[in-house]
Amino acid sequence: PEQVTQAIDEIGIGFLFAPNFHPAMRYAIGPRRELGVRTVFNLLGPLTNPAGAAAQVLGVYDASLTEVLARRAGPETAGYPIELTAESPTLAPLWTCLLDDLAAGVDRARIAARFHQGLADAIAAAGQHWSRAYDIRQLALSGGVFQNRLLFERVEGTLTKGGLDVLSHRRVPSNDGG
Repeated sequence: PEQVTQAIDEIGIGFLFAPNFHPAMRYAIGPRRELGVRTVFNLLGPLTNPAGAAAQVLGVYDASLTEVLARRAGPETAGYPIELTAESPTLAPLWTCLLDDLAAGVDRARIAARFHQGLADAIAAAGQHWSRAYDIRQLALSGGVFQNRLLFERVEGTLTKGGLDVLSHRRVPSNDGG
């Protein structure tokens, strides 16, 4: 726990391996390994996160699960701000607003929805910027992050409303499997 706390304090991200941090998951790892196939046990750790995380990056073993988990983000809402600069995105405003919401007791589904929307807004804004800067009318959305259908649909919707042609995977997954 101390190393995770230190990582979060220093870089804003921490990795929690469920069997090491959640007492109940210690008993699930043995049977899960014995089964030899991926099951709901592969999702229980992140879904029962004892840290009470308002936002987390959740890897799944099947792309069809990304939509189910992402849709738990809650209702449409304004996203947290992410400042875009020429060098890189600045996440400090996002974290400040998110932590303020946590302190105010805002529902975690609403916090997750704002996190997703803020990320989608930032990705779309970056795409629009590069489109204008290089006179590009087509943008490809590729990579594992776009297996999150909620995120993909929000970014694609914003870009197409802005007159851009969005290219995406159709026959193979957008992650390393494609």
